[in-house]
Amino acid sequence: PTPPTAPTPTVAPAPAPAPVPAPLYECAEDDFTTVAIPDGGPLRLVIPSEYSFLCILFRVTTRTSGEQFFTPLGRAYDGYDWEAVFPEPLEYDCERAGGECAVTVPDLAEDDSEELVLLSLRHNVSDRESVSRFLTQATFGATLYDLDTFGNVSYAQFLREQIDMAPVYHREFYRRHATTRILPLQTEAGIALHPCDVGSRWRRFAGVDRDDNRVAEFREFFLDDVFDPKTNWTNVTFYAYYVDGHVRTELEELPPEIEEYLDELLYVDRSDERVGDDWRIEVRETNTRITLEQGNPPVYFNWYLELDTPFVTVLNISAELEANFSVVNEHITEGEQIVLNVALNDTQCNEISRTTQDPVVIRFEDGTMWAHSPAFEFQENTLTDPLPDGGGLNAGQSNTHLCSNAFRTYENERYCRLSLEETACSTEQPQSESLVLDELLLEQLYVLTGEKYYNYAVIYQPLHDETVEWSGVDVSPCLRDRPYPLWAVEDLDEDDCRASETFPNQETRRVLLERVAEEFEDSDNPYVTDVRVRSDDNCTVDEFTAGTMLWDNETKTCYRHVHQDWLSVFDMTEWATLLHPGNAIALGQGRRNPIKKWAEDGNYTLFFPSDLSPFGQANPDDAHKLRRWETFSPTFEKWGRLGDQVSFQELPAPLRVPAVAEYFDATIPPSGAGVIVCGSPREVDNYGASLENDFFQIAIDDENDNSDRLFENQRLAEFIHVAMADDVNQLGQRVGFSLLQLFAISSVDLDSEEEDTEPWVHYLDHCIQHAFGKYGDLLKDIAYSPMMGKMLSYMGSRSSYYMLERRGQTVFPDENFAREIMQLFSVGLTALNMDGTPILDEFGDVVQTYDNEVIKEAARGWTGLDRQPDRGNLESRSENNYIDPMRIKPGERDPFPKTSLQGNYVGDGYPRCADRPPQHFLKRGTSFRLLGSSSTTALYHEERLDQFPADARFTPNSNTSELYEVLCAPDPEDGNCTFPSFVELQESLECDGEECEVDTLYVVRIDENYYEVLPLPCVFEAFFDGLLIREDDDENKCADPRTAVARPACCLDPVSVYAFSNCRYPGEVITYARNVERCEEAESLISEELSPCYARSIHGNDDGQDILDANGRYCEVMEEVYFWTNADCNVTAKVDAEGRIALVHEFDVPINYEDDNHRPVSAVRDDTWYYFTVDWTGGFPALANGCNSSLCDVVDDYCLCHTEVVDQNVLGDTPPEDLAGALAGLFIGSFPVDMYDNATYEEDPVYWSDGELNVTLYVPLGGLPSNTETIVEWVDIYGRVRRMRNLRREVSVGDYTFRNPVHFVEFTKFETHEYQVRHEIDALLDEYIYHPNTAPFISRHLIQRFGISNPSPRYLEAVATAFLTGEYVSGGETFGSGEYGDLGATVAAVLLDREARSVVLDADPTHGSLYEPFLKVLHVLRALEFVPNATFPLVQLDDVQERVGQEPHNTPSVFSFFLPEFSPAGPVGSAGLVSPEATRLTGPTSAGTVAGFFSMVKFGLTSCENGFGYRLTSCSSLDEGDYSRSVGRLTANATLEDLELLFAPGRLDPLTREAILEGVATVAGDWEAELRVLWQLFLTSPEFRASNLVRKSGLALPDNDLEPNDRPGYRAALYLFLNGGADTYNLLVPHTCEEGVDLYEEYADIRGTVALDKEILLPINVTSQNCTLFGIHPELPILKELYDDGEVLFFTTSGVLFSPDTNKDNYRSVHAVTQLFAHNIQQKEQYIVDGYETIPGTGVLGRLLTVLDEDGDNVGAVSLDQVAKVLEGELGRNVPIQFLEPGGVTEFDPDPSTPTMRDHIEDVNNATHLFSSMFGDTWSSVFLSGLYDAEFLGGILDSTDLNTEFPENNRLGDRLETMAKMIKSRDEREVRRDAMTVSQGGYDTHSGVEERLIANFQQLNGALEAFVTEMKNQSLWDDVVIVVMSDFGRTLTPNSGVGTDHGWAGNYFIIGGGVRGGRILGEYPKDLSEDGPSNVGRGRLIPTLSLDSIWNGVAMWVSNNTLAEEDLDYIIPNRGAFEEDLFDAADLFTN
Repeated sequence: PTPPTAPTPTVAPAPAPAPVPAPLYECAEDDFTTVAIPDGGPLRLVIPSEYSFLCILFRVTTRTSGEQFFTPLGRAYDGYDWEAVFPEPLEYDCERAGGECAVTVPDLAEDDSEELVLLSLRHNVSDRESVSRFLTQATFGATLYDLDTFGNVSYAQFLREQIDMAPVYHREFYRRHATTRILPLQTEAGIALHPCDVGSRWRRFAGVDRDDNRVAEFREFFLDDVFDPKTNWTNVTFYAYYVDGHVRTELEELPPEIEEYLDELLYVDRSDERVGDDWRIEVRETNTRITLEQGNPPVYFNWYLELDTPFVTVLNISAELEANFSVVNEHITEGEQIVLNVALNDTQCNEISRTTQDPVVIRFEDGTMWAHSPAFEFQENTLTDPLPDGGGLNAGQSNTHLCSNAFRTYENERYCRLSLEETACSTEQPQSESLVLDELLLEQLYVLTGEKYYNYAVIYQPLHDETVEWSGVDVSPCLRDRPYPLWAVEDLDEDDCRASETFPNQETRRVLLERVAEEFEDSDNPYVTDVRVRSDDNCTVDEFTAGTMLWDNETKTCYRHVHQDWLSVFDMTEWATLLHPGNAIALGQGRRNPIKKWAEDGNYTLFFPSDLSPFGQANPDDAHKLRRWETFSPTFEKWGRLGDQVSFQELPAPLRVPAVAEYFDATIPPSGAGVIVCGSPREVDNYGASLENDFFQIAIDDENDNSDRLFENQRLAEFIHVAMADDVNQLGQRVGFSLLQLFAISSVDLDSEEEDTEPWVHYLDHCIQHAFGKYGDLLKDIAYSPMMGKMLSYMGSRSSYYMLERRGQTVFPDENFAREIMQLFSVGLTALNMDGTPILDEFGDVVQTYDNEVIKEAARGWTGLDRQPDRGNLESRSENNYIDPMRIKPGERDPFPKTSLQGNYVGDGYPRCADRPPQHFLKRGTSFRLLGSSSTTALYHEERLDQFPADARFTPNSNTSELYEVLCAPDPEDGNCTFPSFVELQESLECDGEECEVDTLYVVRIDENYYEVLPLPCVFEAFFDGLLIREDDDENKCADPRTAVARPACCLDPVSVYAFSNCRYPGEVITYARNVERCEEAESLISEELSPCYARSIHGNDDGQDILDANGRYCEVMEEVYFWTNADCNVTAKVDAEGRIALVHEFDVPINYEDDNHRPVSAVRDDTWYYFTVDWTGGFPALANGCNSSLCDVVDDYCLCHTEVVDQNVLGDTPPEDLAGALAGLFIGSFPVDMYDNATYEEDPVYWSDGELNVTLYVPLGGLPSNTETIVEWVDIYGRVRRMRNLRREVSVGDYTFRNPVHFVEFTKFETHEYQVRHEIDALLDEYIYHPNTAPFISRHLIQRFGISNPSPRYLEAVATAFLTGEYVSGGETFGSGEYGDLGATVAAVLLDREARSVVLDADPTHGSLYEPFLKVLHVLRALEFVPNATFPLVQLDDVQERVGQEPHNTPSVFSFFLPEFSPAGPVGSAGLVSPEATRLTGPTSAGTVAGFFSMVKFGLTSCENGFGYRLTSCSSLDEGDYSRSVGRLTANATLEDLELLFAPGRLDPLTREAILEGVATVAGDWEAELRVLWQLFLTSPEFRASNLVRKSGLALPDNDLEPNDRPGYRAALYLFLNGGADTYNLLVPHTCEEGVDLYEEYADIRGTVALDKEILLPINVTSQNCTLFGIHPELPILKELYDDGEVLFFTTSGVLFSPDTNKDNYRSVHAVTQLFAHNIQQKEQYIVDGYETIPGTGVLGRLLTVLDEDGDNVGAVSLDQVAKVLEGELGRNVPIQFLEPGGVTEFDPDPSTPTMRDHIEDVNNATHLFSSMFGDTWSSVFLSGLYDAEFLGGILDSTDLNTEFPENNRLGDRLETMAKMIKSRDEREVRRDAMTVSQGGYDTHSGVEERLIANFQQLNGALEAFVTEMKNQSLWDDVVIVVMSDFGRTLTPNSGVGTDHGWAGNYFIIGGGVRGGRILGEYPKDLSEDGPSNVGRGRLIPTLSLDSIWNGVAMWVSNNTLAEEDLDYIIPNRGAFEEDLFDAADLFTN
């Protein structure tokens, strides 16, 4: 035994030494003076007491190079306490009484490279300058007029006035000022004004601007037996000018210039809109443009009117009536356009159709003629004033005009009206089955439409003939682009077929046969199909191959290559009735109409040319040739091909008549009186535009629109016009623009809407409307917006449930929007405190807001939304309805429970449907929506209700029912019902009669109209003690007996074949308790005992009807409706390996029914895979452990577990210590107490409160608070009244439990009701809106957009608090509604907080921001008083996005223009701060902005010298100061003092002033020249571009010229980034694998709908992988070629990885410092390859260049895109980046205003002090570099010729061509090591992945092929490596949009002549399934190969193996973690 240890004696502790007080420091009094602090640790700082005095604590770091940078650690200003600042917010403990603050500063570096200083700064400005400063922040820029009229109002009063002003909406402004002279006169969107109506427009000239690209004709006419007084002849020859078959004017003589081209196909090239102005015709085949000297001819008709059918209507206008016309915009039209001000009553008016295609002409008494310019009519159909008939009257006058009635949505339903108009129309869509489009159907369509419409199929068209020269392109069977070649099945035997085969080689024949057979196999059309030849197919043709036959010996089928219009069906009605030139000739000659006659004879197939017709042709030489078809066929509407399947709704509008609908068995929506008509926000008319001010064109559905010319930049012009207007709410517009940048939509992703205007301005209006409203309302509008739906690809996303049940596809919902609504629109990536500081976990890591599982769950909530069908009255080109909120398609929703953002369930806090009070439909808050005369409901499952007759709907008693009284709303004067369109009960109603006997109401009949019920939201529980409900077709499921979900069912026996039903109305569903009552009630009707039972189905009595109800009515036998049984039914949990569950319903079947089909519905069978996440406690039954519970069975790969639902109370009878914590445990909501019977609840007398929360308890009558029925009520921090039951419902599986999940929608047989989906979407949005992160996240965005990039924590918290409380008080004004998320209060806090208004903070070098570049453009236009020319009333700027870096409606991506976390190289990045605006600041954009300003100053708004002008300007011989060719100019006479006041109030540095004046002095004596030089130099200054003080040092900037270097050799690394996250699992695919391993089958199985067929892959041989063959995507043959040559090296499953030990269990914790799967974060990780950011602000290539540069190598850094982060180095060590444009560089200021302009620019931007504005320094550095690059590189690149032709129309090709020139010019640039970056966008393939990959890979292939060829031509291929990477890989599993979502690992590659290629490095997964070891869900694979490993080898190669280990550690800081896996140069390269 161990002997006992002696006790240790107790020693009294020595007294603690007295604490040494921290040293105290005080700021110096003098401006710009520092006080040194020797070291960090505890400090005390004196609080400065002076106003306009600022003191900042900085840590200054000195590099070994001598370069210095600083990091702010705190500041005090204007007498306020010291406060924390970013990036290192320290904690300041201030005592005002003592006048000091304590702070602990981190210790300084031991190498003395760091020091602490206190910097004292003083700064103040005049009152006028202060106002200018404020207006620059709060508006689009101060003007002198603004300053003169600002008056004595306070800033708070100014904001109040601005907030109270009525907003100007962009959609309204656009529509008011938009019109179009349209041809044709009718479109789906609308029709033209009638010529005789007020507002009709008339013109003197024949040709119009929109004629461009239309077919032109000059027809000759001959009249005899007429007398011409001019010639005394009795016959006349004249000509008429036609456009697209419509006559425009008569010509006495044929223009001589056109005579030789009359036999050619002519097009209009230009028609300037004045008589005699430019008139040009194009011969397109020869690319010849002919200018007709006579110019645009006047409208004139004389002899033409003598023709038998002139097709012209002439109205003679008396001198008296001429006064009713007035000139339109005389300063623009010069009197050649007039408008009718009083309607004409001419009798001829009644004979003119609004849709006539024939000219209507008026003739004044002086003989002048004016042609009607049909003006498109927008109708007034606003939200609160919808069209009385929904636009039915107009639609009825047109064959194509759609009904304008807006679709009923949450947005407009409260304002819709009951129409009493007989012309009222509905926008509901007809529905029908599809029929085969054949000649029988064409005949029926002709007959059923009254033989008025002529639709023909066309056959026998040749591919080309002698009139169309063979081009080898457009008719080639090898064509790879749309329209793809068309092939048809021919009825020929083998001999005849082979005899017509004409192939130049057998390989072409093989390829075409393979492709044709594939396409016909997949086609639904048995006659014809399009065939796409792939890019790698060896397909070559000659002239004789076009039209070849092709025999398929396997299927014994003959195919023929045919014309694209072969068997196409065209609507030729207009051609037959109006347009065909032969119609009049035939009529005059007494012959039949040449087009109508075929249908009249029963023939519906036209043969072209007609000499091939089996019906005969008298003279084949007279047959029309192909040229005529090509000329006129575009005027026919092609709507199908013979053999297609077509539905009624797909027919052309004229054919959709009732008789045809009956033939199709189609349901037709109601029309006429009784229809509900709805409007749309700001859908105003354009009456004013018809009279004058028609600024804008309207894009209509017209193939010949010259859209590029007419619509380009129109959205921008509209925005500028509104922004510059004096009477506009500037603040509201400014906030709206800021919000538009938050909810960014990109024209890149909305390409099909790019030419439209209305959808874009309407989207902007959401931001304008809610600029001072509630953020939640704005987010809802955005979420329902079809523009956002298309942008983020969730429009059309379908649930996995729908896709499997209906399509048989195992796919997932699109995750795009689910991710971005969180990351970008609401909560951000990291958890935040209210002051914006990150929340850290116990390890000090930033807590992420969500992970990918949350996104996966949330994506299920964004299914079932789609674009509304097209309607009229909207700007329309195709798919026009991007205006109305998206519609809900309930059947496509995911109905199962969903985990919320904060780990709970979506629906927590909502009351349970099982707790609905009796007659809940009569309770306060319930809404009723008028249906009108139609009883069809939109909010409920249609199959359940629409089978019943309308008169069977529930009808309240008109004499006694309170509900009837409310819905009738009788007129107080006559007592007639007024039928309000929307009724929300403001108080609960008493039930009456049968209302008291029902549990639910769906549709209520009130007299002749109907209402549908919108019940209060509630949720269903997933687990319950259930009963079985059944359907007549033996569908079964469990139901909660407390919920009203099934119809009544009663039997004579407990087990019966049939049950009887006792209902109150057809379709009624009730609770089980009500069912028991109904059975008892029915006993008295039949005098037999009835009870609930188990039955096979509901059956009628002997007469086929159900049992009588109590009133003697029969219940209809109903399909699709479940009925109650008395059989028990259990909900069990199917648990997968991850702990997710799926629901399985189990029940016992009575023995005598065991042979029946008793399976549950598919959603809840035991084979279900619809899993969702639950919150397990104590673990879960794990499959790996045999499910470790006696209640679970192991079944295949899951556990099937029996469950028990356990109720428990949360609160006791006394208040808990942690009241807030206790309340957080309540999840089950409650309906308000007053909805229950008065005898149900009473208020508990004890009032619970913890000082912040005040809780009221309503206990069951006589009960205690601990009762589970108790209702707990309080107001949460968001101001919401919370009502919860004191109940927690746990689902128990033995020792494991989880809280009972809830869901909003029913989930069997697609019975989801739309109202349930609405409630679920609202709840989902609330998850984002009421998240703790939302207030600080949105606040930071707004602060940054209003000019402060790095707000202090205190400022951010103040703004976030205003957002949270909805209120902000300042200057005696209270802003906001007091409701959470009030943006008015938030904006007021942003602008009025002391940090925003303190002038002295302008002296803080870290405060403020770079100005947004577009805002500076607007500010210049406003402040320098731009005035447009009278002829161009709009400010039309060109290509602003490319030149400036920012443009409204043209954001580059959903990440908008500026990344909030962007930290540029230089002082900002070194300080750890951000400058979002620097995201788009490059050499080209800075120089482009200044070039635009210079040009505007010198020439006005033109395109001269890279000006902003939209219209091309002839700049030759244009002198500076000559504004004659501009479309507007700056008109102010601003002096330097004015410029400083307006643009840099109180901030112009004396040395900047001196430099500007020195430049002005060079042109002294010429006042105008002085002003121009003054303005130009000022506009280059950093003071103009940055908002804080610039302090010049007086020194010149350092020289960046390279030192001569004679080191041999050259190496270049070209970083090619595939932007968006390329789906590289379809780039590199397993093909043929080892025996027993079929990875291709696994690939095909998991990839599903996006898998590539093995046969099309380009095979490559592989070693050291599981497969011996892999396949490359077929559109990348260059990669196969180079791989086979050993010049491509693949890195499989590579990507961002921080540890080689990463696995499925720890990947989140290992990568906690990043955000996997987020675009911007993962792009950054790819660029920096420094996951822990040990060297912040730098990229991997930037660090490599730094090392090489310091080692003496001459290096270059070149970027063509925004991926320059990869090139950035440390401040003081960085290599300057040369930014280029895709085509190289643009010359800057080629003809300067003074010869020394460049020197003065450099002086204006010369060196600054250390503590100068870091934003100003950033501007000057980038701008001067841009000028240097433009000057130095411009000449080099212009003189560098390449030997290779790069592909046209290939953006990536343009970029690589420029890089090839840079490489070739390496000697001129004196560079030996180059690092270059380019990118290719379009890889974010959330939808249509393969289609987009094909397009992208084709461009990539062409660009790489040319670049490789050029490098070989330069003999540098061995010295260049191309590194190809992307954001991340993508999910292996597809989504419902046939796309893929964000993944992790991808397959990347390097290319080069020196690459040791022909290999795949890394380990391709051996298991691709969901259970694979690297699959973290949905096929997101953990990388097996890190970027560090790859870059290690690349860096060594670039350096030619000169790098030391410490160099590599610097370049790749985390390489040590992968020491065993690092590649060296020899691993990757041969040289």
